[in-house]
Amino acid sequence: MLAYDRTDGRFWKVACDYIPANYPGTGDAFAIVVVGSILQGDSLPIALDRAVQCVSIAIRATFEHTHPAREGFLLERVLDTLKGPVVVSSYELME
Repeated sequence: MLAYDRTDGRFWKVACDYIPANYPGTGDAFAIVVVGSILQGDSLPIALDRAVQCVSIAIRATFEHTHPAREGFLLERVLDTLKGPVVVSSYELME
């Protein structure tokens, strides 16, 4: 995932593992977590990292169950992960 911060002209990269699944709503959830994190005072790279981690964990949780993909992913199972700080950051500054 790549992002650009136009206030300081920097590009950020956040890595995540590929999970071979498609669920509706993942992009919406990602955007909501990014915006919510920024509104709570997180920097762009921390907000991106938080969103990648939250959505990835939710996709993994859904992928492990026999939940129909057309019904979306199980975000409510991992909402508690948003309460804590980002403990392991996977973002990096692109030069």
